Amino acid sequence: MTEMNIDWGMECPKCNHNEAKIDSTAEPNSGYEFMDGDVVTCLKCGNTGEMDARGEDSDICWNEDEAND
Repeated sequence: MTEMNIDWGMECPKCNHNEAKIDSTAEPNSGYEFMDGDVVTCLKCGNTGEMDARGEDSDICWNEDEAND
């Protein structure tokens, strides 16, 4: 597993921060940085979600139940 930070995904619904860490399960040399369903964590508040990897339209699907804590 490889950790990578991004700042281009959907903002965290809990704190409106746009930087997140992805725990990537992509195989080395696969040509992919991350995979659909990889765990994402907000770097400001720790809210979690997962990657919705759809090619150029990839984005973060945040856990909504955690947004209301």
